[in-house]
Amino acid sequence: MFSRWNWVACGFCLVLSICSPDASSGLVQSCGHIIPESPVLALGSNFTALCILNESCLDFGNIYASQIIWKIKNRLVPKEQYREINRTVSSVTFNDTSSLATPLTCNILADGQIEQNIYGITVTVGLAPEKPKNLSCIVHQESKFTYAMTCTWNPGRHTFLDTQFRLRYRWPEQIFPDCIPKDVNNSCTIDDSQFFVNTEIWVEATNALGKAVSDPLIVDPIDIVKPLPPQNVSITPALLPTVLQLVWENWISDAVMTLKFNIRYRIVGDTNWMEVPPEDTASPRTSFSIQGLRPYTEYAFSIRCMKEDGVGYWSDWSEEKIGITIEDQPSKGPPIWRIIDTSQSPACWTVHLIWKALKPYEANGVILQYELTVRDKSSLSSPVKKYNVTSTNHTLQLREGTYEVTLIARNSVGPSPPSVLLIPASNSKGPTVQTKKVGKAEAVLTWNHLTVEEQNGFIRNYTILYKTIDGNETVVTVDPSKTEYTLSSLTSDTLYTVRMMASTDNGSRTGPDFTFTTQKFGKGEIEAIVVPVCLAFLLIVLLGVLFCFNKRDLIKKHIWPIVPDPSKSNIAQWSPQVPAKHNISSKDQMYPEGSFTDVSVVEIEADDKKSFSEQDLKPFDLLKKEKSTSEGHSSGIGGSSCMSSPRQSVSDSDEGETTQNTSSTVQYSTVVLNGYRDQTPVQVFSRSESTQPLLDSEERSEDHTGGADSTPQRQQYFRQNGGQDENSTDRPCFERTKQITHANEGDLVGFVQLQISGQSSQPLGLGMEKNTQEAAVSNVLQTFTEGQTVRPETVEENPLSVDEMPKSYLPQTVRQGGYMPQ
Repeated sequence: MFSRWNWVACGFCLVLSICSPDASSGLVQSCGHIIPESPVLALGSNFTALCILNESCLDFGNIYASQIIWKIKNRLVPKEQYREINRTVSSVTFNDTSSLATPLTCNILADGQIEQNIYGITVTVGLAPEKPKNLSCIVHQESKFTYAMTCTWNPGRHTFLDTQFRLRYRWPEQIFPDCIPKDVNNSCTIDDSQFFVNTEIWVEATNALGKAVSDPLIVDPIDIVKPLPPQNVSITPALLPTVLQLVWENWISDAVMTLKFNIRYRIVGDTNWMEVPPEDTASPRTSFSIQGLRPYTEYAFSIRCMKEDGVGYWSDWSEEKIGITIEDQPSKGPPIWRIIDTSQSPACWTVHLIWKALKPYEANGVILQYELTVRDKSSLSSPVKKYNVTSTNHTLQLREGTYEVTLIARNSVGPSPPSVLLIPASNSKGPTVQTKKVGKAEAVLTWNHLTVEEQNGFIRNYTILYKTIDGNETVVTVDPSKTEYTLSSLTSDTLYTVRMMASTDNGSRTGPDFTFTTQKFGKGEIEAIVVPVCLAFLLIVLLGVLFCFNKRDLIKKHIWPIVPDPSKSNIAQWSPQVPAKHNISSKDQMYPEGSFTDVSVVEIEADDKKSFSEQDLKPFDLLKKEKSTSEGHSSGIGGSSCMSSPRQSVSDSDEGETTQNTSSTVQYSTVVLNGYRDQTPVQVFSRSESTQPLLDSEERSEDHTGGADSTPQRQQYFRQNGGQDENSTDRPCFERTKQITHANEGDLVGFVQLQISGQSSQPLGLGMEKNTQEAAVSNVLQTFTEGQTVRPETVEENPLSVDEMPKSYLPQTVRQGGYMPQ
């Protein structure tokens, strides 16, 4: 470590070295330097600087890199950014140059001594140039033979650096000198341009961080020309008062370019321009006649031009030139009024005539004089008086009467149409009124002012008269300056008649009637009615849909009930002890060809007076029990399955009835052998539970057998034999008759069905009928209990003809007094 005296000596030597004539600089050159020297950095990039100490400084002052500190614009750089590479080199790193300022200095700080600057550099931060965009060029005509091409472009972002732009151009085989912009960075002008050759043009931008080049523009300069406007424009009047002739000179040769033109004009003092249709001036020319102008009116004209095919630019408008059309006769007569003064004598009038000067577009020239003619209409022999007046008023002394005054304005070309005034006279007609807008309780009326000729004086006021068909007329006075009035407090949906009257000092005149009808509803009332109704309707429909959706099953049940399909019904099969089994495997087994049902009949005399004991009726009671058990298995189409029992008949429900009822419920068994309309036949034995009466032919068999009155009533038990084995256990109920044995007592009950084949013509009581049936069952059961086999008589039935086949009837109940065939 240096002593105090050593530092003093070192400092003295440094001063001597600085003051020495051989020293080119101070401490900076003698002790170290920074690299890079004055760098140009990209904005936002990384940057590292090195401070290198000279060996002489190390030996003389005992200074090392560890003692170096960095500063930016006298602001200390955090030491975290330092790095000591060796004893003579120290570096500093900046991750983002956006915050880097200038100057950047390298400094030495010895122990307890003053900070000494070793070296400093200037840091420049900026951006590389962007690619120039939107390059476009235009050739300006400077004189008849000189054309300069000016190109412009978008230079892009600001680079914060000195950036140079160059406009370069060339022909396919020749390159021209660069065009360097002056004082700007986005345009440059090439003084001399050559036509009819394609020229490639582009822009280059260059600075310390890079170079960028625009997209090239290839164009023939003749297609981007902006010519000079037509020169030496002159305007001359034509022979007609509505036409002016324009003549000009083109400053570009037809050999170089043919032109088309735009011509605009306006009345002097007016700011609105009018243009000649472009199609009328779309060809080369040096003159044009403009028509449809006003006579004796000053116009200003201006012309511009461009390449005839529309490629290029319009020239500027030429300098305005003024022209005036020639005079024409006045287009109308002056408006005239009169004031009658009768203060001196009612019989002698002083009439003051007043008129207005015509407007320039009405006068069509300079009015030289007014010609006034007065004719006395009350005396045809009175002479016509004429007056030539240069002013706009005249006074007449007239006797009381009726006069016609005519006024004409005259210019250098001729007179105007006459204006006529009657003295005295009211307005010649009343105003015509019409509606502008009609509401529920109001109506807006509108009308036009009467012309001066129709007024015949000053309109003092307007009067509106309106009424309904059967109402009183209402009168409203309106100021004469108005042309619109609103009627209020009207009745809705009502027809109104309205007319209008104009009044002058000499009287009034009413215009034509006009009718209108007020609206039934005011503004917004229809919407206020329709919208809630529609919303309510939609709500009702929505609620109805939701209700139908929630109750769809109930609605379907009431509107579209489920009707069973008879062709798909299966009648339940029943057996008291053993369920019925069907082992029919084919149609041939069900119905062998040529077979028919054999019916076995057990006849029981109806007049048998044998009484039955309770023991004999037990099997019959068993049948009743099975009936109550199988009621729930009845089919839903009126018949019943084998398990169902007959419904209680009318006779059964009223046991106290007299002997007028001849029988209880009758059961039928129907055998279906043939299919309907070629359908597959199904062997079905259905039992009827009807309580309707039988046909007479069915009840009284004696009518078919010859009328044997003494034939006893019989009850028959029948079964299907069908050629099947009697010992088969798989036959369905009512399809076969089993042999009654001691081994199977339930078979008798399960497969017996009663059928009344014939009934006595004499009525039987209910008790007798029940006894007869119970007796039949008891006899059978008794035979069974005695161990005997019952072999009923078998009757083979022959096929019947169509007429002889029995009719099929629904179940019926016998009632005295008549029968109801189904």
